[in-house]
Amino acid sequence: KKHRNEEWAPDKEQPGFKEGKKVKIEWVGMKAEPPLIKKAALEDAAKKTALANAISKAIMAPPADNFAGVLGRTGAFAIVEDPKLLDKRTDREYEMYLAREKSGSNWVYSALIFFGLHDRSVYQPHVIAAGIADLLGSSGTGGTLLSPTMTLGSQSVFQEMRERVRFGMLPFALGGQSVPQMLGVSDMMIPQPLPKKAVQSRLNEEVTSAIVTDFFRSELEQFQKTFADKAKDIKKPGTKLELEDHADEFVEKYGLAQGASKGFHDRYTLIDDPGLKPLKDKYLKNRATTDPKGMDFGTPFFNDDERFGNTNSSYRPQWFQGEPTAGFTKPEEEFFLAWKTEELEAKVRTFEEAKADVEKAWKRMKARELASKAAEDLQKQVRDKAVKNLATLNDFAAQNKITPVEVGPFALRNETPTGRSTMYRFPEVTRDKVTFPTPEFAMKLMDLRDKPIGDTMVLPDQPKDNYYVAVLTEHTEPTDLAFQMVYARSGPDAILGSDPLLSEFEAERRIKTREDIIKQLRVDAKLKPVDEELKRFAEKGGGSEE
Repeated sequence: KKHRNEEWAPDKEQPGFKEGKKVKIEWVGMKAEPPLIKKAALEDAAKKTALANAISKAIMAPPADNFAGVLGRTGAFAIVEDPKLLDKRTDREYEMYLAREKSGSNWVYSALIFFGLHDRSVYQPHVIAAGIADLLGSSGTGGTLLSPTMTLGSQSVFQEMRERVRFGMLPFALGGQSVPQMLGVSDMMIPQPLPKKAVQSRLNEEVTSAIVTDFFRSELEQFQKTFADKAKDIKKPGTKLELEDHADEFVEKYGLAQGASKGFHDRYTLIDDPGLKPLKDKYLKNRATTDPKGMDFGTPFFNDDERFGNTNSSYRPQWFQGEPTAGFTKPEEEFFLAWKTEELEAKVRTFEEAKADVEKAWKRMKARELASKAAEDLQKQVRDKAVKNLATLNDFAAQNKITPVEVGPFALRNETPTGRSTMYRFPEVTRDKVTFPTPEFAMKLMDLRDKPIGDTMVLPDQPKDNYYVAVLTEHTEPTDLAFQMVYARSGPDAILGSDPLLSEFEAERRIKTREDIIKQLRVDAKLKPVDEELKRFAEKGGGSEE
């Protein structure tokens, strides 16, 4: 009775006996460039190009006298200048190639910005002297007077480049617009873009790929639109049959794959339907570490809360696990459009209907107590055998027919470089290691970091269906160099990039100091907070108890 109105979920500790919503699914599968799609796309592009060429010749004829003729001629111009025509696409691809080549050669003029100047390049007598000379020279000749910092900086850049050239680091020496003159670098030394004829075959490949992608996307969008329009009258007799016929025709026209679930399933059992195996394979491939058991596989077909923009109605084809993207999709990669065809609403069951699940839930609750006790016994064995390294732990696990799970190494803050800056993430145990870790699972493991090697703890997962005996097998202390690198990146003018670790540490210390001061003030004042009064104060919208 307590849980009759709750639905069961694999990541929850409490049971649930309400039968969840169930659905049936259909799908259409395709490669990124299906052969029939490619053939149809190129034929369509050729027809449009031929039409444009014919219109182009007609445009050369004398203009029409009437207004309708002028409008017709305007429309003709629009067709001739359609950017999706073969020749227009080729021209545009070549222009993009030239732009890429031009930007690619800019490394010659700007590579130095990626490297900080070394101190010895700045603080040298001849560099400072040259800087002063430049300042005096500019003043004597009436030239623009630069700031000492800018002048010294330019001299330092030259010095840095000379040093890099001297040590054979020519690619890293070139920087600034005046460098080519200093080193005698001319445009002849810089690779130039190839002529159009030389890259024609490559352009044809790129244009063909773009044509197929555009055509296929257009056809798929029309397919989805037709479904959406017809689905508005889904309760009308014959509409479902029309939609099924439309899907069959689309599949046959372009040689696509097709399938459907064999029956009704809830969100947690949908992945096991044999009719959805191709979708299951793609999902598990994409979610190998984040959801290796596919517990969230069915979520897209059950999120129908319109408050959050989810309108997952029946016969609304949606991309499952990504859609083809021009330039980023491999031709052999598979994609799926899937949609819900039928659904059964959730319902509260009688005790007799739910009796088998009630018995399972009761047994599971009792089994948790036994599993917890077994984990404690196992922990004692680990301690008694003085297991203190991974090799010994693996031997112990093999003797007890247990599969060990190795997690880490991780720290309280784990460095994640992002370009020139650094970010830190909290430790986490991925779901390929523990399917349903509690939110604090990894942080609790960090409590072992200051303990001796071989120390242990027992941790349950979120539904308390599995209990783990954690064993500390290794310590890795940060090196002095790591500390220095973090400190070097922590200043506001750090050359090597930004690092927030020091500022986070300072913030934590400020909070801790504040808490300690308040605690001491309470002790000195012999203050005894009254829980009822604090609760009343909070209910009135008061701030913190301070």
